[in-house]
Amino acid sequence: MKKLFTILALVLTVALCASFAVSATTYNALGEYTNPVTVDYEPATDDTDTVVYSVDVAWTDLAFTYDAGTEKWNPTDHAYNTSNDDAAWTNTDGSITVTNHSNADVDVTVAYAKATGYNVKVDVTNAEFTLESAVGTAVTEADAETATFAVDTAASTAPTADATVGTVTVTIAAAAN
Repeated sequence: MKKLFTILALVLTVALCASFAVSATTYNALGEYTNPVTVDYEPATDDTDTVVYSVDVAWTDLAFTYDAGTEKWNPTDHAYNTSNDDAAWTNTDGSITVTNHSNADVDVTVAYAKATGYNVKVDVTNAEFTLESAVGTAVTEADAETATFAVDTAASTAPTADATVGTVTVTIAAAAN
């Protein structure tokens, strides 16, 4: 067994020396000698068929305010009475801005749904739009649009306490083009 291992080691040594000898060049004269330097080039893989979605959604505060008025002392009935004369909605709008940084177009839908038990009507402007791909644009020039919200004060019932009166849902999908 030891003899077999020694023979195998000797064969490997001779093979390695032969491979080095093949790549070596011997020059027998003085002078300049050149040898080409090569590079193996592997072209970039084509990843243009891969869609990458990256969308920013920026929300303003969607907390609307209803001021129920002022309780005033009434000396006739010895009670505080609420004066509805100054009751009003004081904060009634908000917005959502969507910016597309994807390499594909996206469709955006913004929807408001009233919560059960509340009658606060919120109108949405620009509730559906398509944002173009960001390919070839500067980051600051990416396609963006804004959906706005406004409480329809005439069609809304005034709340009687702090509450969640509805939800806003932003749906982002691959463009249907």
